Amino acid sequence: MDAMQTATSKIAALIVDLVNNTDGPVTLARVDRDVPGFAQKNLPNWCYVVTGKNKKEQLVWNEMSKAGYLALRKVILERLVAVQLVNALPYLFENCVIDDDDWVPTVLIPAKAANLAAPRRLVRLSESSREAVMAQVAASRISGYRPLVPAPMRFTADRFSP
Repeated sequence: MDAMQTATSKIAALIVDLVNNTDGPVTLARVDRDVPGFAQKNLPNWCYVVTGKNKKEQLVWNEMSKAGYLALRKVILERLVAVQLVNALPYLFENCVIDDDDWVPTVLIPAKAANLAAPRRLVRLSESSREAVMAQVAASRISGYRPLVPAPMRFTADRFSP
């Protein structure tokens, strides 16, 4: 295992531990603050984007080290944690807002708390959003989506979800 893989694995394990030990939503600002090696404010740094509606790129988080970016990608794509879209309030509580019109505030939650398995990630959605997604994928005959029964968490970010 090379140095980058070692750093990526270490950061990924720390992210998963932080999320699971919190047993509730964890902002990426907290990951940025609490996980050594994740953030990198000076250039070059990395950002994590997803393709949203109308194939538009949406920013999830920025100013990461390469190992931090790879670790975030790993924990999401390997379904080691789940993601939940939220409004900016959880970030405002931490005095953090990304000044980018394409920013999508996201929190990480334990994988057990997901209520939807999507092709590339575990997600927690409001019940109405989950039903809408399932209706849309059924109508479009898209595979890879499956509703899940979420396990309870100590606290949730559901009141901040769109």
